[in-house]
Amino acid sequence: MRVAVTGSLEKVDPVPGSPSFSSWAQNWVFEPLARFDARGEFVPAFASRVEMRQRGQIYIELPRERRFNDGSLISVEDVEQSLRANGLRLAAANAGFVVRALDSKVPIEVAFARTLVFAMREGRFVGSGPFIVAEEVPSPDPEGTSLEFFENMDRLKVVRGPGRQTDSIIFNPALPKKERAMLARAIDSDSVRELAFGPGCPEALNRAAADSPVPPGRPLDVLGWGSMDRFALAVRRRMADRGGNADIEPSTEVVKRLQQRQFDLATTRILVWPSSMAALAWRTGSPGNLIGYSNPAVDAALDAGDWAAAQAALHDDPPAAFVCTHDRYAVVDARIKNPTLGPYDLLETLPDWEVEP
Repeated sequence: MRVAVTGSLEKVDPVPGSPSFSSWAQNWVFEPLARFDARGEFVPAFASRVEMRQRGQIYIELPRERRFNDGSLISVEDVEQSLRANGLRLAAANAGFVVRALDSKVPIEVAFARTLVFAMREGRFVGSGPFIVAEEVPSPDPEGTSLEFFENMDRLKVVRGPGRQTDSIIFNPALPKKERAMLARAIDSDSVRELAFGPGCPEALNRAAADSPVPPGRPLDVLGWGSMDRFALAVRRRMADRGGNADIEPSTEVVKRLQQRQFDLATTRILVWPSSMAALAWRTGSPGNLIGYSNPAVDAALDAGDWAAAQAALHDDPPAAFVCTHDRYAVVDARIKNPTLGPYDLLETLPDWEVEP
């Protein structure tokens, strides 16, 4: 079975936080130690057993005689290397191992969820997932409305699942807190959702009235990438006299400008499920915190695992306007009888799919 990924593509690798759409294929080629179930809790994937223990520790047991797709055996050292790449360390414990964090910038469950088992063989990454990379070519990034192209086609069917990411407008942290709060309410509006995404897009977190005013000030540029160009243009229009340029750049260039804070407003997709993933984007010093946002109240709430308090603190000092959480979808061959999307990605249910002759 061949699965295609479209978008701004680079090589498929096990590095977390890749700005390329190739990251969608990471879990197909490189197995995670564990996956999230529908409740947002860990269940074994590569690991044969996973248990959350006292805070800051995860107990795992590893399978025996597992091999990478090139036929080489997977060693404990390979797993240890994979964990170290995500700021974690491995220590033997009874029949298994205990995983601990090397630092406290990211909750251990977040770093653990990002760990993919890999090794470097002859200058290339190898994994143990059910897929290998068959072909890598540059590919266009389709608009979100391209789903309409696949509807009502006899040879294809569309599979939907609940969204896990929210299309958002991230703010330069140098903008004053009061201004960011007002911008969040103004941008999280029905007019932006309708213009950028069409009808049926649910409101996200800020839940502002559609007519919240744009605060006065200098013109602000909007940075966008790929299929989010319509989103960037919709926000610029909503900003009225405060709308500056709309710059559409490759995703890798957008990431670079975010890290260097060379932007005013920028389109982005923020992982919002499970709730613990908020730490990845907003915890001070987190590798996923590209803009360097820092708020002691947010850090304290995230460190305590109090996601409601973290959301309240983010609402009070917003790093972004959270505008639209789309349904996820996959387009598959119509001969597949029971396609479903797992709670996190396509691969979770793929082994159960059946294909008619």
